[in-house]
Amino acid sequence: MSSKKEILIGLKKLGIFFVILLGLFGLLYLNNIGAWFRTQNYKPPYLSFIGDPQTSIGISFETPQACNATIYYGLSSSNLNMSQTENQVRTLHFFNLTNLLPDTTYYYLINATEATYAFMNKVEQFHTAPAFGSKSLFRFAVLGDTRPDIFGFSKHSEILQLIKARNPRFVLNVGDIVMGPTRDDHWDRFFNEIHVLTKNVPYMVSMGNHEHHEWGGEHDAGQTYLKYMNYPGIEWYYSFNYSNVCFISMNIEDEDILTQTQLDWLNQTLFKANNSPEINWIILYFHVPPYSATENHPEIIEKVVQPYFIPYRVDLVFAGHHHHYERLEVDGIPYIITGGGGAELEVYLGETQWTQCAANTYQFCDVVVNGTQLSVTCIDYNNLVIDQLNLTAWRNV
Repeated sequence: MSSKKEILIGLKKLGIFFVILLGLFGLLYLNNIGAWFRTQNYKPPYLSFIGDPQTSIGISFETPQACNATIYYGLSSSNLNMSQTENQVRTLHFFNLTNLLPDTTYYYLINATEATYAFMNKVEQFHTAPAFGSKSLFRFAVLGDTRPDIFGFSKHSEILQLIKARNPRFVLNVGDIVMGPTRDDHWDRFFNEIHVLTKNVPYMVSMGNHEHHEWGGEHDAGQTYLKYMNYPGIEWYYSFNYSNVCFISMNIEDEDILTQTQLDWLNQTLFKANNSPEINWIILYFHVPPYSATENHPEIIEKVVQPYFIPYRVDLVFAGHHHHYERLEVDGIPYIITGGGGAELEVYLGETQWTQCAANTYQFCDVVVNGTQLSVTCIDYNNLVIDQLNLTAWRNV
């Protein structure tokens, strides 16, 4: 009789323990949700390149209440003498400021007639790209797989603070920014997190598999990604020239997504860049890497690497998908996997015959271009350097 009572008491204590444990996880989860969960469909301004980075800038945002927004901008914070108005009441707002001066700091302020939000009526600034072909020094950051894990945790915000301290001209993200394409709370979260940077510098994303179909969006096929992103061309894949570098973002969220239309576009873009006297560097970024210590992707190698990357002598490739850092060199081309931007890390990490450096940690890449010299520094979330790569241009030198 006493043994049964002891068992019941033990089970009761165990039940209480699990209730407390679940409660703690619940509090941590709620704490990690943040303001974006309490204010839905609220996305403060995020900058992007739509046209020529020398002479234009895209400014986008979403407001819970439909309103008619205006952007005032100018060369001085005290003299915003130019403006652009939507002349339409809406919740999704897209502006493209054009006819700007290269390599110039502009100031802007957002105002609306029907509603006021925290980011409005505040003067912010951005800087346009230097003249095409310029050899002046600039830096940018690259990271990927910044989505939360299944418990809602992510190192994305911490890494953004480290990136901000380095004053990059723009940020590249190699994809997987949300858990699933129809997770509205994740989209709100992402844009609220990056606002610390994107109110001043463009943040360019290459679509990942989680933006396309995973975790609650099998039939979305990237439509929500297209809804929010404002990039050059058709936005599934795009390119832009910044100073003496041609940046190419491909849509490789899966091995099977490589259409002939995209491959023809890639060929034309690489041909044009490779034959431009102003271009010293060609850098590509996309989601699924061709090579990795975790898994190689033969279809990407066969369809993209062998027929395009090698013949055009691409200088550098960034990818993600696998949640770790890895630098490989194959056929003279450096491939960098920077998938440690926030999501859960890999369970196991091996290496390949091409692996130069690998680390299973949260991190980002700090890239400095100084004319014909380029350096990539991988920095972890503790602000420690874990790898560095130095390159010298061979094109048009």
